Amino acid sequence: IVRRVAVPRIPELTGRAVSIDDIDLNLFTGRVALKGFRMAEREGADAFIKFDRLDARVFLPSLLLFDVRLSSVSLTGLEARLIRTAPDTFNFSDIIERLPKPDPNAKPGRLSVTLDRVALARSKVMIQDHAVTPTADWSLQSLDAEASGFSTDTRHAPAEASVRLKSGEASIELQKIRFKLQPFAAAASIKLAGFDATRLKPYIVDPEVTLGAAVVSAALDVSVKRDGPKLQEAWAAGDIAVEGIALSHIEGPGRFLGLKRFHARIDKADGVARA
Repeated sequence: IVRRVAVPRIPELTGRAVSIDDIDLNLFTGRVALKGFRMAEREGADAFIKFDRLDARVFLPSLLLFDVRLSSVSLTGLEARLIRTAPDTFNFSDIIERLPKPDPNAKPGRLSVTLDRVALARSKVMIQDHAVTPTADWSLQSLDAEASGFSTDTRHAPAEASVRLKSGEASIELQKIRFKLQPFAAAASIKLAGFDATRLKPYIVDPEVTLGAAVVSAALDVSVKRDGPKLQEAWAAGDIAVEGIALSHIEGPGRFLGLKRFHARIDKADGVARA
């Protein structure tokens, strides 16, 4: 019954065709399982987003306190396509335009949302930028994430999370993530390895110096805090290393500068103090 209601309703909201293999719902235990979800691209036969299974469990007593509390959320086998088709246009821009605009004068609602534990496993995301030449490919061959303690209630302690992803030869790990929405604050330890810096070349306009090779690795601690529009804190500290740097000038062929290895240790790069 739930599936028969959801399948026609989602296209009304998004403008996209949707299919769902099955939905399990147990009102006594608060368990929800959604299987075989697929949302189509606006044009063509490709899927914009699909996943094998979404499991969630609602802690029903929390509803009495106006808190939608999910004790666990698990998403498995996610595949998505994110494409920038023009400088300010994406393949999901039509969905964003359909979303209701928030009323700036509306009073905050009493209802809050709390996620005790969230897990994302066996995920892949195709990310392409068609607004640059040549087309840039930032696809993620693997994406796994875990988070706990997230809440829209400002009285709640900061959430904690970890993310692991791989894009080409590059791998990124974000550990010790702590974040809060109101007031916004986020901190994390970032480890980057094997990033080919020549992937940034399509974004450099009319360069006089061309980067022929460079592989970047980094281990950084970062922190950002904001109170409304005011940025209170933004800093990074740690180590950055670049292997096999090769530079050439557009006026002459061949490499004019090469470095086997460059390493820098940053005590603190302060974005607020600009120091």
